[in-house]
Amino acid sequence: MEGSNPFFFLLAVGTAGMLVMAAAIVVFILYYQKRMLHEKLKQNQMEIDLQEKALRMTLESQENERKRIAKDLHDGVQAMMQALRVTVLTVIRDSSEQDKKEIQEMVNELTETVRAVSWDLMPSTLERFGLVSSVEEFCKRLNGKVAMPVYFTQHGSPLALDMNQQLLLYRIMQESVNNAIKHAKASKIEVTVNWQEGLHLTVADDGVGFDFSPELKFKNSSGLGLSNLESRARLLHAELKFLKNTPSGCVVDVFLPISVNGRDSNRT
Repeated sequence: MEGSNPFFFLLAVGTAGMLVMAAAIVVFILYYQKRMLHEKLKQNQMEIDLQEKALRMTLESQENERKRIAKDLHDGVQAMMQALRVTVLTVIRDSSEQDKKEIQEMVNELTETVRAVSWDLMPSTLERFGLVSSVEEFCKRLNGKVAMPVYFTQHGSPLALDMNQQLLLYRIMQESVNNAIKHAKASKIEVTVNWQEGLHLTVADDGVGFDFSPELKFKNSSGLGLSNLESRARLLHAELKFLKNTPSGCVVDVFLPISVNGRDSNRT
């Protein structure tokens, strides 16, 4: 019995060594997998950041071009329209009152159209008075120009937003309302800004509704501009939902979490 002790001792040591080696291999494999997963996540995040940067640059380029065209319309074309009004009135001085009235109305309508296009491209109220004033003015401008009324409602006290956030939110609202006007066949559109634990911006209609299943949403995204909405929401790091309205129609809802520290100085 005593002679067999060295054998059992060596066997035990060998077994322990193999267990230690096996444990070391398992630890190494887990560490390697964890490191590979970390690198993969890091690479994915870099790709997402690059895509987001490219998207932001594209949208900024579009906004800069909108701003340039709006400025040209405001500074150049509107000045020309004012000069045209004076010239036309001088030329038709001897015309009948009816002719004067008709020509005056045509010039006024053309001037207002140019002004409206300029404002749609870049609303002057956005930089001066903030998001809420711009959304409210947008809704008021549509009333009387489209077949259905567009209502605006605000709940709560505005929180601080930077200009980039305000512009992205405004474009989401503008695109959503225009989609409802073109496609919903609604009797009314309701735009709501709700400051509750952040910002809820919703555009609701009572029209024919829309199937937002992934297949149909992808198929119809180019026609309804849904990809534009999702791109802007992604840049905002906001949650965008397409919901069914009750009893009919649909709701576009975007939620942006905002810190409650500080209030927006651009209150309306």
